Amino acid sequence: AAGQRSLILTAHGDGQQARGADTVTAFINLALGLGLPGTAGSGYGCVTGHGRRGRLPGHRGVADPAVCEHLASVWGVHPEVLPGPGRSAYELLRAFGTGGGPRALLLFGSDPVVSAPRAAEVEERLNTLDLLVVADRVLSETAQRADVVLPTAQRAGESGGRTDLEILAGLGSRLGTPGPWTTAGDRTEQESGLFWPCPQTADQHPGTARPFLAGFATPDGRARFTPVGHRGPDEDTDSEYPIHLTTGEVPAHDQGGAPSRHAVLEQFVELNPDLAERLGVLDGEPVRITSRQGISVARARVTDTIRADSVFMPFHRADAARDPIAWMPESLVCAVRVEPGTHGDREAP
Repeated sequence: AAGQRSLILTAHGDGQQARGADTVTAFINLALGLGLPGTAGSGYGCVTGHGRRGRLPGHRGVADPAVCEHLASVWGVHPEVLPGPGRSAYELLRAFGTGGGPRALLLFGSDPVVSAPRAAEVEERLNTLDLLVVADRVLSETAQRADVVLPTAQRAGESGGRTDLEILAGLGSRLGTPGPWTTAGDRTEQESGLFWPCPQTADQHPGTARPFLAGFATPDGRARFTPVGHRGPDEDTDSEYPIHLTTGEVPAHDQGGAPSRHAVLEQFVELNPDLAERLGVLDGEPVRITSRQGISVARARVTDTIRADSVFMPFHRADAARDPIAWMPESLVCAVRVEPGTHGDREAP
């Protein structure tokens, strides 16, 4: 609050927890209270690694006819050929191999065999496709099952290979899809990037270096605080499931999941020493974690960096994610029961 330049950044706030929107709103309120929006070098942003369906370039809604008409004119196509909002990615995955479902899939930087809910079912559906093409920078679990793998340039290393956009443009050209497959100019390279939003790149719009400098998108141009109160996770603990399980990434993970095959060679669960002693769990020994959705087995890591009422497991492990019955209730937290396992449990699915 005392800093002359302060920037609040949160990650994945609205997509992986039931109260994510409340969390983001609370941080926006904090930023407004500190006067950060419109101040040079200050503000708020939610950085996410996930795409949002139903969105066109510039985060414009695909259901807006004016937006579709404008982009169709840029791309040289009729607005009616632009796809509208449809089924989610998971709904499409479940439709593979069914009547009227997709028969081919071009997948960019995603590893649903590891990271999708009910991943065993998803893998089965992928096997029914006539063609699976995966574009990724590493040979992920899903890429190993693909008919064709297209290597792509890594983030921040675009000069080392073809980018996702270049691959899409190349495929579009070979398929005879109309459109110039170009942007409105190359200012992003000439000027080492542009501040978004920059609505008229061809007309040398300077970009918006300081959003909200002139006002906000309200009738009077002034910001609005939105009160939010604390609400716990959807799943609360009880006598049968008395411990909170939290999940997340460990070093070398990303949302694609592929690096995790090398980063986490064996699934583990972190426990506080007090909790481990109370449960009779020894460091390095197998532990059985039971939730309302399913059962997982992992090796104990006893550490004082976690609370005594919670345990932690990384969510990008193929043998953990590919549980045939588990459904991800809220990918960051749920209620579980933790018990010492047996050596035979080490081979459990």
